[in-house]
Amino acid sequence: MACRTEYLTGRHHHSATIAWLAMVGGLGALVGLNVAGVDGLVTSAVVFALVVVSLGSAAYGRLGERGAVLLTVDDDTVYFGNEDTTLISYPLESLVKVTVGGPSDTTSDMAGGSERHLTVAGQKYLKLTFSPRRAAHRFAFR
Repeated sequence: MACRTEYLTGRHHHSATIAWLAMVGGLGALVGLNVAGVDGLVTSAVVFALVVVSLGSAAYGRLGERGAVLLTVDDDTVYFGNEDTTLISYPLESLVKVTVGGPSDTTSDMAGGSERHLTVAGQKYLKLTFSPRRAAHRFAFR
């Protein structure tokens, strides 16, 4: 069984913010330049440029690869982690307890010391408890 949850990264959020600001700037420029009596050709060029920046920024963000959290259980192993950086595996027989929590308030960075703390904002999460006598195996991707 496999469960995969995708989430938006900083690239997605930043480009959406830039796109929104450029579109609002274009609307403000349209009104402001018309009120100021600027030539129509200049007004249309400025607004066109801001709309192009807005659409380009939105497209750039949408074309970025989404992050993904992965949980897989096979016949004898439990694998979990951030699909792009680290997967950790435990023997299935060492799984002691599973509880459901959430929804989470934040998306964890899923790297370094928090590679075992995998949360996606707005999503419920599982808390897996493994027997401390069994060693985990770590797979890193770069």
